[in-house]
Amino acid sequence: MIRLLVVDDHAAVRAGLFSLLRREPGLVPLGAVSTVAEALREARSLEPDVALIDFQLPDGDGLQLCRDLKLLPRPPRVVLYSAFARPALAVAAKLAGADGLIDKGVEVDSLFDSIRAVGRGEEVLPPLDPEMISRCTARLEPSDVSIFGMLMAGTSTADAAGVLGSEQREIEDRLRAMLGDLLAESSTPG
Repeated sequence: MIRLLVVDDHAAVRAGLFSLLRREPGLVPLGAVSTVAEALREARSLEPDVALIDFQLPDGDGLQLCRDLKLLPRPPRVVLYSAFARPALAVAAKLAGADGLIDKGVEVDSLFDSIRAVGRGEEVLPPLDPEMISRCTARLEPSDVSIFGMLMAGTSTADAAGVLGSEQREIEDRLRAMLGDLLAESSTPG
């Protein structure tokens, strides 16, 4: 069984997803919330296996929520579920530590398959365009390039901090700044 938390700012989407997930064998929705603050509170309390989160939220965005969820004592796997699942968001999702990025336009069965794959520990991200990664890297501060490379390779922020002789909090702060810069310059709505 895969226990899920749904995070979307649209009440109809939340209710629809919750209802669909409830009827799907092996998927157990634990809750459905609309904000980053509610998601963090529920994730701490319910300890879901997977958080299915929208990119646009009223008090933040799905990438920052992904980072906050990944820092919990029992972090869920994270699937970003967005109408903005374009190449620039795929790079940012990978950098943020998301385990999946799914376009809201996919068929329901594809969504369920992706949730199951992420629940099994697989990564469900679109192929990352090397040209897009190169453009993103070119926009970074020189001191952030090594952090970007390590995180894109799957290194944890704690391990990156150890390699660089920094504090994990400093790496998390740099990561948040990079995510903000990458999204601002890629014209992805926020």
